[in-house]
Amino acid sequence: MRNAFEKIKEIYRLTNKPNDFLFNQWVCRPPAAVMVYLLKNRRITPNQVTFLSLLMALFANAALLFLRNHPGLVLSAIFLQFAFILDCTDGQLARIRGTSSTLGGLLDFLMDEIKAVTLVAAISGRLAWQSAERNDTRLALCWLGLGLLGVVMVAIGIALTTFMRRPEYLQISQPKESSPSPLKKTFLQKLISACEWVGKSVINYPSWFWLPAFAGQIEWFLLPYLTAHFLYLGRSSLSVLLLLGKSSPKGTSLVFVK
Repeated sequence: MRNAFEKIKEIYRLTNKPNDFLFNQWVCRPPAAVMVYLLKNRRITPNQVTFLSLLMALFANAALLFLRNHPGLVLSAIFLQFAFILDCTDGQLARIRGTSSTLGGLLDFLMDEIKAVTLVAAISGRLAWQSAERNDTRLALCWLGLGLLGVVMVAIGIALTTFMRRPEYLQISQPKESSPSPLKKTFLQKLISACEWVGKSVINYPSWFWLPAFAGQIEWFLLPYLTAHFLYLGRSSLSVLLLLGKSSPKGTSLVFVK
């Protein structure tokens, strides 16, 4: 037993990601290390774990939609937490085996974004359904409209993130000869950094989804989550517009192909 514990500790140390969220490091990655210990010598692949993570997230969405009571919210939170532990497991398993790949990272990103889109749809559907059951048609339509808007925002955010991570874009937005950042940030820079940190924390929904779920107030999750996505969408769109809406930067050429 002690030997197994030491091996799990070593797996955690070797596969932990630097600069990760504290919730990920201390809540999700330790049980993920246990999963890696159990799976590392078996035939299951990291990509299969990624697909299993998506399946667990879809179970969580089903609980949201079809178990419209408090136990349904709790069950959904449990499924989502397990899905996120599996989401940590796939990368840790790949790193411990030395089989990490760009394609695997892209698959993981794709599955994460599918989870985000379907989660917004499931929550808004649940809230609309509950409102309809109370004969509040106007509120039901409002939740459906908000859900549709949220799905569109998250989908556009996915497309923007994918575009901004392309090496062709990074070559322009992050040139190697860029000047070093100042040693001391201004108050405005500190405020912007703090807002960005809060936004990233809100979008990292597994770390706090369980709070409104256990409280029985899932709208407390949906509204700030969509607000964070809206702000991210605005900031990212503005960055792309300012960078590419002017003449091509020196030394680059923009080619449009249909």
